Amino acid sequence: MMIKRHTLLFVLVAATLFCSCKKETAKETISIEVAETGPQTHKLDALHYIDSLKVGSRSYVYTLHRDSDEGLGTVIDEYDDKWVNSFYELTVECNGQPFFQKRFVKETLGNLLTEDFKRMGILDGFRFMQVEDGKLIFSFCVSYPNSDMSAPFLLTIAPDGSHSIEPDTVLDVMDEGEEGEF
Repeated sequence: MMIKRHTLLFVLVAATLFCSCKKETAKETISIEVAETGPQTHKLDALHYIDSLKVGSRSYVYTLHRDSDEGLGTVIDEYDDKWVNSFYELTVECNGQPFFQKRFVKETLGNLLTEDFKRMGILDGFRFMQVEDGKLIFSFCVSYPNSDMSAPFLLTIAPDGSHSIEPDTVLDVMDEGEEGEF
């Protein structure tokens, strides 16, 4: 009987301890609502770049200005994001006098662009390349947004200010430390 009493006492003490040590934990439901962002509209940052060069006795100063223009329409990428088309304006002075000025938009390229690049591409890069036979050569491209798919072109400005645009068929590999596109 003594053993039964001790066992019963042990069970009561253990139950009391267990109940006093057990904390009531309330189940808390935390609800976090994540808003679906859906398609977004993107614009390339505005850019204003000025540089100069000397070719023989001529001093050139060129200015590149880039901005987005909703009036040029939008392109929808593979993620359903909208991209506002942009333009570049190139102004060149020779020996302090106006020499060349033109605004470039995707439509400037006319039939040089494939239908896919007309529909899905934006004008997104423009830079000075070199002087060849007294001609200023710039490169620019129309690309699919956030992609390495691009249609590159060369703009050649002759010493008399006339210009031509043609597809760039030479692969452009930048040297380490060379400036990137604008």
